[in-house]
Amino acid sequence: MHGTLNPREFLRGATPPTDKSVLSRAKDDALSAKVLQASVTAALGLGELLQRMEQYQLQKLQADEALAESRRQLQEVRESLRRETEAFNSILENNKIIAR
Repeated sequence: MHGTLNPREFLRGATPPTDKSVLSRAKDDALSAKVLQASVTAALGLGELLQRMEQYQLQKLQADEALAESRRQLQEVRESLRRETEAFNSILENNKIIAR
């Protein structure tokens, strides 16, 4: 009972303050509580955001590695195709020489 056993004093302590500075302080405290609650909510959201960013960075790294591997394979296919084309052209030239 707020440190007193006297019911009148207890009730007097439980009644809302009438002093404007006390009311203003109470409003400031309520606003501070709301700001603190919003900050905690934002901090929790920030943790989730950071986790998502880490996942995104990992996925991007994996995608970059897969892209590099695909480019390497494409280069191998191009080189193989170039060699096959050169061999085919060489055969055509030899056939032209033989046909003359």
